[in-house]
Amino acid sequence: MKLFRRNRKAEYPESLEPPKNARIASAKARGAGSLREAGDSAHEGVGDDGSGASQGRFGPRVRALGRILAWGIFIGGLVTGSITLGRAFEEFVRSSPSFAIKVVEIEGNAQLSDQEILDASGIAIGDNIFHSKGEEIEARLRRHPALRAVSVERVLPSRFIIRVEEYRPIAIVALKELYLLSREGVAYQPLESTDGNDLPIISVEDAELFIRDRALRQRLLFEAASIVDAIERESGELLDELMEIHIRSDQRFVLRFFEERTDVFLGRGDYPTKLARLREILAELGDRSLRASRVHLDNELRPERVTVRLKLSEEHR
Repeated sequence: MKLFRRNRKAEYPESLEPPKNARIASAKARGAGSLREAGDSAHEGVGDDGSGASQGRFGPRVRALGRILAWGIFIGGLVTGSITLGRAFEEFVRSSPSFAIKVVEIEGNAQLSDQEILDASGIAIGDNIFHSKGEEIEARLRRHPALRAVSVERVLPSRFIIRVEEYRPIAIVALKELYLLSREGVAYQPLESTDGNDLPIISVEDAELFIRDRALRQRLLFEAASIVDAIERESGELLDELMEIHIRSDQRFVLRFFEERTDVFLGRGDYPTKLARLREILAELGDRSLRASRVHLDNELRPERVTVRLKLSEEHR
């Protein structure tokens, strides 16, 4: 018996190619193996040493951010608490009887009464001292025509001090109504029945123009006030006898005195010098027992020249 040995060179016949599925499967197997190797390599790289390096880089930043957030929360709490306490304190001082106004001191007033100034201020005894600001009280007081300057001081817990400076009346302006004139030349308020009964009158020849032209009115009133001031300083005794300051239509000034009915034509400007000369002339006439009806000090071309018209005595009339 012959024995035959089969030659197994290949699992498949030579004429047949291996199935495509087998190639794909083997490729997948090789790929999976590569992936596993790459994965193992990656895991080996991110082991204990890799995680420590990452934490080493970002750890301080995280801790710093945490501290900033903690401080922010702390400061925010402080601000919120301060606002709450501030509102509570404000509510307390605005409602506590300890801060009710008990005293209002008024200084500097000579013409206006304390009650008139208190009424003008808007302050009421018993009101909370923080109810009105000092600036608001001063603004109300400045609207009063007789007050030239004001200041208000708040003294905690319950007192106000009001200091005023009043206009000082030196004459009465006679227009359609009578007004008090201040030393600054301001016609500041209408004349009341008890005011200014011994003050000189300022009369105006062209009253319509005087009323209509504000700039002209202010300038002439200021000059009239400066004349009164100069008389008071240069010839004080004449001020008691001054009856009227008349403003002519040519804007020149004429003084009229009580007893002697002497008209003094001042013209315009250099009033102190003219009034000093007038005092000398009247003194010399008095020494001679003479009286003047007119004195002209208004020669603009020759201001040193003075013309005097004498009054006739009783025996020569």
